[in-house]
Amino acid sequence: LKKTAEVLEEKPEIFIKVCGISVKDDKTSLIALQKKRFNEKQEKLKQAQLQTGKKQTGNDAQQNTEKAKAEVPQFKVDQELLNKELNTIAKNRGTKVSRYLIDKLSVEAKRLIPCQPKLDLEEKSAKPRTDLSI
Repeated sequence: LKKTAEVLEEKPEIFIKVCGISVKDDKTSLIALQKKRFNEKQEKLKQAQLQTGKKQTGNDAQQNTEKAKAEVPQFKVDQELLNKELNTIAKNRGTKVSRYLIDKLSVEAKRLIPCQPKLDLEEKSAKPRTDLSI
């Protein structure tokens, strides 16, 4: 980044595009987090049902317990939420790099052009990054 700041200082006609990128590891982590939240919510519901079941007696309690077991929902990735979170991560990466260039290396903000967040989810070895381009 220091070299980028030096080039911008030497060549005032240059503007830099700053593009934050989310990668497959980000996606994997977010899916794990969604699953953890889902499991925690299911556990709370289960505990609430057990408390309700203790108040019931006889056939009602047995029927409600069997019904609850039959209706256990399965975890499913919330794709809309996942994409929103991946875009937020990518945007934040770009913003942090821009802030560093501005605050620490004295680059003029108008010389940095933010771009749309990008997702690089196909390549397993892709590293979380911010791309800078002219």
